[in-house]
Amino acid sequence: MFLAACSATLLALAHLVLAKPLKARMFPNRKEARRLRLVVERGTPLAELREHIEASAVSLERIVVRPSSADSEDDDAELVFGKGSGQEELLSLMDGLRRVSGVREVSSALANGSAKSRPN
Repeated sequence: MFLAACSATLLALAHLVLAKPLKARMFPNRKEARRLRLVVERGTPLAELREHIEASAVSLERIVVRPSSADSEDDDAELVFGKGSGQEELLSLMDGLRRVSGVREVSSALANGSAKSRPN
């Protein structure tokens, strides 16, 4: 009984280890949703952020704003974009968003690394 349980566990683990590369080969063009993280001053108007996003070629799915911490004067804003959002459009949007007054930091995890930008 113990041998059967161990072999079933090992078989399940092998299946999990082999599934990810196999999935990547089977679905090479599958795109994931892109996300941007902003650190903004409390009270920064979201309408101004939305104007910059709508002016870009990137489709916004949602904006989530959370307070950073009790003693901080900043909020964390997460922008979630559609799955078809391209890297160049996202970089252009990041460049535009860092120029918005009240935005302290813009960061994103891109396909080949991460990008981080602070206003000038």
